[in-house]
Amino acid sequence: MNVKPEWIAALQALTGHETDMIRWNGLVCRYEFVMAGADGIPRSQFWADFSKPKDPETGLQPYRALTDDTMREALANLERTFVGNPFDGNGSTQREVGRRYFFNKRLQEARWKARGQEYADFIWDHRRHIRDAGAGPLVTVATELR
Repeated sequence: MNVKPEWIAALQALTGHETDMIRWNGLVCRYEFVMAGADGIPRSQFWADFSKPKDPETGLQPYRALTDDTMREALANLERTFVGNPFDGNGSTQREVGRRYFFNKRLQEARWKARGQEYADFIWDHRRHIRDAGAGPLVTVATELR
């Protein structure tokens, strides 16, 4: 499948990396967008039709042709979601990383709180078994010596 040079140029103009490219991946029969992330490591995204369900045999989204119109759609989507887009995307990399960090931190705290509540409920539900298991049999002890 042919990838037009102007598509690659438009992608590189959007991301600012000369190494970013679009290629046909014959293994999965999809167009592959290879772009450097915020850390500079190239990562792949496959062009497919995400509005339809996955193929049950392969687990892949259905094939979607890459034309001039769909390329404009892909670039518009990348512009909106690009981490380094300061205009209407996620903003600065620092802000996006901070947003993700605090989201995960709140999620972790909620999980810890839920687990603590489950443990407290377990202790409450089994309080008699726990008390009796630790104390052993009750024995009367004389308090006076003769």
